[in-house]
Amino acid sequence: MTNLELHNFFEEKLAEPKIRSHLNYYAENEDSFQNGLTNMWSAIVTNNEKNKKRKEKKSLNTRYLRNSIRWGIICEARRGSSVDSNIKSFNRRERDIEIIRTDAVAEEVKEFILEDRSLPVDEKVIGKMAFERFVDSLNNLEKRFVLSKLREELRDKLYKELGQYRFMATYRACRDKFRMAFEC
Repeated sequence: MTNLELHNFFEEKLAEPKIRSHLNYYAENEDSFQNGLTNMWSAIVTNNEKNKKRKEKKSLNTRYLRNSIRWGIICEARRGSSVDSNIKSFNRRERDIEIIRTDAVAEEVKEFILEDRSLPVDEKVIGKMAFERFVDSLNNLEKRFVLSKLREELRDKLYKELGQYRFMATYRACRDKFRMAFEC
């Protein structure tokens, strides 16, 4: 087929109600409409090139063209060619873009920050710095006390080992240092 014949075939197929309605259904704006037309054209051209190589000619069915339109629109939306595109079947921007300066935090925190997106990055960094300040302010007994609490060990074991007075004094000291470390 010549280019003129391909163009006429394209216009004939585009005039079909099934293809036109399919294109209108999936295209939500002008960009996605144009992407659908482009992919329909590339499907026709690709089929023509394959037919040149074959001895027998295969015709394009409507379903093939409808699929090329649909997946062309979806793939362009996934590629992110347009910032304002909002395809119902693929929400590209579920999360906000975060710019992270990782030169100010330790290596193990970098991984945590990049994986967990439940809190904003600045709150994570502030929490990490406050926790480091808290741990640095503890003496050896208080560190052991906090570790036992973090491991959810039984209170009775440490209570018997330290005695009532030292246990309560260590508890109060840890609590006060924790409050001081996390205050702004």
